Amino acid sequence: MAQLVIVMRPCLALVLLLAGCNGSNTPSALKDNDGSTLTTREGQQITEDMLIGKWDVDGERTNTANGHSGVTAIPSDVVKDVLGKGWRFERGGVLRTDQVVGSKPGTWRIEGANTLSIDEGGSASPKSYKMSFKDGFLYLQRADGSTIVFEKDKYFGF
Repeated sequence: MAQLVIVMRPCLALVLLLAGCNGSNTPSALKDNDGSTLTTREGQQITEDMLIGKWDVDGERTNTANGHSGVTAIPSDVVKDVLGKGWRFERGGVLRTDQVVGSKPGTWRIEGANTLSIDEGGSASPKSYKMSFKDGFLYLQRADGSTIVFEKDKYFGF
């Protein structure tokens, strides 16, 4: 375990150093969702431009949206953040789902005003979600009523 900490610290320091630099001598704050504050209304037409880019599961917001918040949810928050799904939406309906190494190709499309249809390819069956944005976060509601919350560029687009 000590070796992992030693290996992780230089990487973390580099990330913090790069994230805190904005070309001047003044540190800049990291902004969630690549600085987006997009909030949609019920039934608003979602567009391709709103989705394009890299999105990763936000464990804390996902648990909170599903009624599982507080100190007891912290381990689950961390697991969802580290092992949660990551999607890269590209133009033309191309979807890239994060894998341990690289990504797996799939497809996506917007149906109607605010339904997202995802086909991750492989053995996974296609899924549809009702989608909305709140304060720049992407909220996907499953058919069973549970919610997954995604943050844009959470890991600086990686």
